[in-house]
Amino acid sequence: MVNAASAEKIERARDLRDQISELGGESEQEIIIRDTSPKRRYVQLYATSDGEPVIVPMQLATSAMSKKHPDGSYMFTSDPSHAPTYRQGHIKCFLHRDSDERASGMLDEVGLAGVFCEAEHLASAYSKRMHSRNRHGQQWLALQEFVQEQEKLAERAEARQTHD
Repeated sequence: MVNAASAEKIERARDLRDQISELGGESEQEIIIRDTSPKRRYVQLYATSDGEPVIVPMQLATSAMSKKHPDGSYMFTSDPSHAPTYRQGHIKCFLHRDSDERASGMLDEVGLAGVFCEAEHLASAYSKRMHSRNRHGQQWLALQEFVQEQEKLAERAEARQTHD
């Protein structure tokens, strides 16, 4: 169950911590914010970069809400009106059942025919690379090595043809 009110509380706590940090280190140590709920709860946050809704466990929400972009702005908000309108992507993970890599037979040659991923709404080629590196590191590395080897073989064959 997604709890929007809890995400708002976490965001207010984050902002309060920012205000407290301005007071100085001595005052900050006296303030403790703790949620001791027994059941696992989830909250929905929104990425401030693209508006993507993200459901996170409550215990990770505080950490997520504290993350910042390189420019210093926060990465997540609990209010969708503070984030851009999310547009779902159409790019599939390279391990998806309908991916171009699978259709070309490349995954069979690499030995990844039996490995699958359900991600099919990645926003861009960059998102696909980041998803692949972060979620499927070893498989992505194997595919990249295979592609590089194929390119080297093609270059050698072309060099032989032009040399002869």
